[in-house]
Amino acid sequence: MKNFKLVAPTFIASIFLIVDAISDDLSKAVTFRMDNRTGLLKNAKKHGKEAKKYSKKPKNAGKKSQKKARPDSCKDAADLNACYANRCLEAYNASGYKRLSTTEFANWFNQDSVLEYPAAGIYTGVDGIAEYVNFFIDPLFFISVEIVDSVENNQLISAKKDKCVILTADHERLVYNGVGIPVLGIPALTLGKTFDLVSGQKVEFQVRGDDDDNILIKRIDLYLPPGLAAATISQGTLAIPEVFCKNIMFDKCPAVWKANFGTDYYPTDPSQNPCLGAFVSIPPFEPQNDPINASIDGNSIGCRLLHGSFALQNDIHCPHISFTPISDEKGSIKCQTSLLKTVADSFTEEELEFMNAATKTFGLDNALPFSGIQITS
Repeated sequence: MKNFKLVAPTFIASIFLIVDAISDDLSKAVTFRMDNRTGLLKNAKKHGKEAKKYSKKPKNAGKKSQKKARPDSCKDAADLNACYANRCLEAYNASGYKRLSTTEFANWFNQDSVLEYPAAGIYTGVDGIAEYVNFFIDPLFFISVEIVDSVENNQLISAKKDKCVILTADHERLVYNGVGIPVLGIPALTLGKTFDLVSGQKVEFQVRGDDDDNILIKRIDLYLPPGLAAATISQGTLAIPEVFCKNIMFDKCPAVWKANFGTDYYPTDPSQNPCLGAFVSIPPFEPQNDPINASIDGNSIGCRLLHGSFALQNDIHCPHISFTPISDEKGSIKCQTSLLKTVADSFTEEELEFMNAATKTFGLDNALPFSGIQITS
């Protein structure tokens, strides 16, 4: 059986910066950019063979979503379970799936595919999943990402004819660069923080077509250490309220601005700016008194910054950042009520134990401020 490499999700969905307080420095703004350096996973030995690096683009890129499910080549196997396990692992290994290659997502996802991060919500379809992942490689954030290490043995959870599920865990390092360039007229800001953390993914997929490298990813559940949203929020700056109100809501979503505040102009006096007051009056995350289980899918600063970054590229998200509930073109209302999901809603006790074991392996079990998350300057 071929060995395999899993690309970790660098879906650190909650890595965005939130306000600590407002000061006279509100006129300053901040921008972050992602320096997209994914790095190669450290591939470990699997089933006695050396793991290979698969970096080539899958064959027939962009066309695989049209293929039908493959015949059951395991139906006459002496050991049916072992045959399905081998097929799942080999297909995933050879698929060339790359978590940040959003322009190639049509090779692995279709319009029914789902990505969920419990703290931030659900994203569906090729475009919806790509848009969410692009949040982490948008030049607005100036974040560099590196996979430092990977678990030696990734866990095969399920292997059946039409369903494969694989679990992996990685030591990921994110660095706020000090380089930064202005984007959208927002001046760059140096933060110089490094986050070392455990990241994981549970990938459900189907082997399809006649090629061993052809998979359809049906669902991805993202694992990030509990408390990550609260930990990153603590790195906020005084400039964030002005960035949200002026550069995002007023400049990019004028209809939403007017619906909320009834004006077509932006107040120059911060004390007369209703948006700034509204922004700092909502909690950074929910529940506000439970940082370990912090969610950013409800009426919070975190949710509005997440969807605000989307709105900079696609105004369909403008209604989502409204303080007053406004439906989008699909009838959805966002950033009003949190589902308050935790990792326990997406991962079983056994799967979480796998993540806990990886946390110890990476030496992050006694990290600060939370287990699995080490922040250094």
